Amino acid sequence: MLKHNSSTIVVFQSKEYNNFEMVNGNRALNQKKISRIIKEIESGNDMLSYYPIQVRVENEKLKILDGQHRYFISKKLKRPIYYILVTENKSMSDIAKVNSNVEKWKAQDFINCYIQQKNNDYNKLQEFLDMYKINIGTTLRLLTNGNPGTEGSSPELTKIFEHGLLKITHWDEAIEIANDCKRFEKFLYWRDRAFIIAIYRIKKAALISIDDLVSNFNKRPEMLVKQVSQKDYIYNLEQLVNVGKQKRIVIS
Repeated sequence: MLKHNSSTIVVFQSKEYNNFEMVNGNRALNQKKISRIIKEIESGNDMLSYYPIQVRVENEKLKILDGQHRYFISKKLKRPIYYILVTENKSMSDIAKVNSNVEKWKAQDFINCYIQQKNNDYNKLQEFLDMYKINIGTTLRLLTNGNPGTEGSSPELTKIFEHGLLKITHWDEAIEIANDCKRFEKFLYWRDRAFIIAIYRIKKAALISIDDLVSNFNKRPEMLVKQVSQKDYIYNLEQLVNVGKQKRIVIS
């Protein structure tokens, strides 16, 4: 016979909707998700009471740590809010980690979260992303290392970013590299990580100036095509530079 042990955690319920407040930094509501769940409930599949939201008492309000969609749906349908009181003092980073484990957060969710927490490094990150629209992985490397890194992933840097610990220490270097790459914007794939790495390595080698490289590119933009690696991009650019040359120019 199955034995069930009682839990010390108590589930409360309330229709005092104004007693609840969202926590600054939680991600925006997903209207498609809300509509889907409401449709399920209205068809008879109401499981809200089995999934209580988690709240923390703060300044006479119940701050929603997890379950903002369930709160919004319950309020909209005039159903009771089922909730659990969390007594531990969870940071926004802790909340973000828990919520991301339940439903995977996108990079933008983390950025929005820490911007709402007044973290200026994430404001600067958003500013850079808006300016160049380079992918988040490459952007993080540029802003923290001053270079685009390698073509592999960086789990440690991703962890730092997701935990709200990002520190932007190479803003000027990142801007310089991004601006150099943007000079090739006639090339559809100028934001590719492999292309950015190629431009960075050509700059470091200092065998040809970026001005000369761009000048050669502008004469024959059709010669630059999408490649799979930074080495292939360097070879492609070297071919472009050497059109009509009797003596071969090495660029990296």
